Amino acid sequence: YHTGELAADALAEAIGYKGKVAVLAGTAGATNTQLRTDGFVDRIKAEYPDITVVNVINTDWDQIKSMKAAQKMLVANPDLKGFYAMAEDIIVGAVEAAENYGKKVAVVGIDASRRIVEMVMDGRVDAVVNCATTGSALGALITKHILEREPLDNIPGVIVRGNMFGSIPFIITKENASLDLVDY
Repeated sequence: YHTGELAADALAEAIGYKGKVAVLAGTAGATNTQLRTDGFVDRIKAEYPDITVVNVINTDWDQIKSMKAAQKMLVANPDLKGFYAMAEDIIVGAVEAAENYGKKVAVVGIDASRRIVEMVMDGRVDAVVNCATTGSALGALITKHILEREPLDNIPGVIVRGNMFGSIPFIITKENASLDLVDY
């Protein structure tokens, strides 16, 4: 949820706090898709009254589906200012669509892979929110607690509603981008 909020803040800044944006999401019904969508949309509604989310399209975490969806949104909304793309392949699809369309559109996403951080560094991606895989071990620990019907509020470093398990997400922009910040 929190990564979606941070992506909203970064995209709002990238487009000058006003305009139309679109969401390229993961798989419909997946918990991470829903939380990342809700965090983004809720933050836009609460904090950025001059920004409109024109559409949320699920692309199944697929680069080609993301590119095609982004192209359709650019045609349907020629005044679109930016995309929120939920993962590495979705980010790449959005960038390719904008470049093919011949228009500079802000792209902000989640997943600070080496490829995406390099795209931030070269200006093709405006910002990315890290999503460190260090949370996986704590995810297993949380699952164990759930299966054993133990409370989740006593696990060190875990916030159930909010931050990623085990790490605190942050925004990477061209100003602070470094390969030292790569998640994977």
